[in-house]
Amino acid sequence: MDIINLIVNVIGWTVLFHFLYIVVRVWLARKEDDNPYHPEFYEKPPREIEVDITKEGDQFYFWNIEGGTFIVQGKDIEEIFDKCSKMYPNTKFYIPKQKAIDVGLSMNA
Repeated sequence: MDIINLIVNVIGWTVLFHFLYIVVRVWLARKEDDNPYHPEFYEKPPREIEVDITKEGDQFYFWNIEGGTFIVQGKDIEEIFDKCSKMYPNTKFYIPKQKAIDVGLSMNA
């Protein structure tokens, strides 16, 4: 009888250990799913718009090259980019080098 009790105890502890092992693995897998840095929570990459810049008098004008639509105007490039960041969040504006030179913008920045 002692040998049968020993075998039952070993099998019982093995089954219990295996069950706890599975429970811990499932719990850790669920914990990983609650991770706030899961790929579906990543911020979208910024949108990029290539712009045409023109100058008339003391005003600069931004135009979307793709559609030819007006974007914004301002007295200087800082004012334009300030307005653009407020009106178009998560968007980067690209001014072709030659267009910037044509309106007298410094390319040292």
